[in-house]
Amino acid sequence: MVPAEAGGLMVKKGEKDKALNVGEQTHYRSGVGKLLHMMCWSIPEIYNAIKDLSRYMTTGTMQEHVKAMERVMNYCLNIRDRVLELKPDVKWDGNPKFKLRILGRLDLDYAKDAETRKSVSGTSNFLCRAPIIQQSTMQKIVA
Repeated sequence: MVPAEAGGLMVKKGEKDKALNVGEQTHYRSGVGKLLHMMCWSIPEIYNAIKDLSRYMTTGTMQEHVKAMERVMNYCLNIRDRVLELKPDVKWDGNPKFKLRILGRLDLDYAKDAETRKSVSGTSNFLCRAPIIQQSTMQKIVA
C-alpha cells in the first residue's frame, strides 16, 4: 500500500457544485492537520501526498479529496509498526582522522502539477546511514 495513487497529482481542483459542506470541510481540515503533524515527526514519506492535500484546505473541496485524505490515514495506520531509526551505523571513537560517510538521494517528478506545470523535487541526506534531512519542494518556475 502506498499513500497516493501512482502518477499525477493526488487530488485536483474541485468544482464549485461539488464543494463540501461546513462539517465535511472541518473534518477534512482536521484530518490534514493531523497528517501534517505525523509527517513532521514520524512519517516523512507522506510529504508529497500531504503537500497535495493541504493545497485545498481553504478552498471548497470535494469528496475525492476526503477519500484521498482517508487513504493517507489508512496508510499511516497500516505502517504503524515501522519506525524511522535515527541510529548511525558507526560510532566516533575520538580519532581526529575519523571519516564520516555522507549519502544524498534526489528524486524529481517533472511537471507533476497539471495546473501550473511545475516540477516537484525531493532530497534525503544521511550521515553514517542515519537520516538527517528530508525535504520536498515544488519548483518556483516552469523549466
